[in-house]
Amino acid sequence: METMKRIRSLKEVMDAKPKHRKLKKKNYKKKKHKPIKFKKVVKKKKPVKKVKRSYREYLKSDTWKIKRDKVIKRANNWCEICKVNRAWQVHHKTYKRIFRERLSDLIATCETCHKAEHNLLTEEEIEIAVLELIKKERNYEI
Repeated sequence: METMKRIRSLKEVMDAKPKHRKLKKKNYKKKKHKPIKFKKVVKKKKPVKKVKRSYREYLKSDTWKIKRDKVIKRANNWCEICKVNRAWQVHHKTYKRIFRERLSDLIATCETCHKAEHNLLTEEEIEIAVLELIKKERNYEI
């Protein structure tokens, strides 16, 4: 019986309409809001990061000298382009990873081949270089 009463009372509670309290309406004065003034936010320009050192300074650094020596040693001191002259210089295949080159990005070259790679030789200089290479090859064959 008690459970039946409880169930009925729960049903009554659930079905009962909520009694709302009457809220008093307050008369609020409508305030006129001042228009909001937005300040222009000026972003400070970040200073351009300067490269810590120039390319010429990099070529004088110890890290470059170590890389250069490894590349020339890898080529057994011979130019990897003409394979006739001694290699005294190192040429970058790509400048994508400048200052952090891989050894595979570098080639050991002689001076003439290095200039030719950079298109710094005139046609006369190229002909002279080719003739010198032919003479050297003939001397090695003997």
